[in-house]
Amino acid sequence: MADLSKSLDNIGTRYTVFEKDQVLTETQLNELVAYLDDQARLTRVDLVGVGIVCGLRVSLAGNDVRLSKGVGVTTDGDQISMPTETSYAKFRERPETAPGYDKLKPSGSLIPTWELVRKDDAEAEGVGLDQFQATTGKALADMVGMILVETYEKDQDLCSGTDCDNLGNIAHHDVKLLLVEKSNASTLLESMVTPDAAARKLKDVTADRAMLANTSTVSNVAKAYNTACDAMFKKLKSAFEDLYAVCEPFVADIHASDPTGAWITKLGVVAQISTLGKGAQYAYDFFKDVVETYNA
Repeated sequence: MADLSKSLDNIGTRYTVFEKDQVLTETQLNELVAYLDDQARLTRVDLVGVGIVCGLRVSLAGNDVRLSKGVGVTTDGDQISMPTETSYAKFRERPETAPGYDKLKPSGSLIPTWELVRKDDAEAEGVGLDQFQATTGKALADMVGMILVETYEKDQDLCSGTDCDNLGNIAHHDVKLLLVEKSNASTLLESMVTPDAAARKLKDVTADRAMLANTSTVSNVAKAYNTACDAMFKKLKSAFEDLYAVCEPFVADIHASDPTGAWITKLGVVAQISTLGKGAQYAYDFFKDVVETYNA
């Protein structure tokens, strides 16, 4: 069987504008369907996000595997909606002839994968989950659940030697719950760069207070603010050294090269202003604003 269809690998950008009494072809109709489908998928992937929204928890209940109700979005923009809890009582090894999914073949060959069969599907072939360890040599509790939406087309033409009824292909979108070993689960994970993950790599910066122990002269007050400014400058300088390397994926369209060197130079100029009597408090407020902006 062919590989799974990935709709967003080829995003539709055109469709036919119909006219009165126009004779339509299958290409024109399929282009319109593909365009609308891609737009819906892009809305989910780019605006809403991918992953589990809620629920969809896999658990063991005796010899049954249960998938709780929930909602999620796949990386190809399919929406998974499980309105009720689903129980699985049987399993079968996923054959090489199943629709291909490259994540399940990291080195070209299919990793050991088992497909679960719903408990209410009594006619489906499969072995009882109570025989899982005896059959596979693997403990059921050591498996990881993987939800896969199988998207593919199946030819429904009924052909004989004298006739071939053109019924058209049927597009299937089947939600499957698969089991893979924990050791193989890491190969299924995609490394996605997110602002949250980037922020966690950045150094923490805190604003220093000006310790006013002696306010008898302007010089003493200025010195207290200068000390706080100098401490914040050193923290910001250290933090800026890693800033561009971590945040480049999000700012490369604005800053093609690392701008932090110039920023540090400008901060140094403000730090020098803090050594001047009446400029110390203004410089201090500026450094506090920079620290607050950096943390935000």
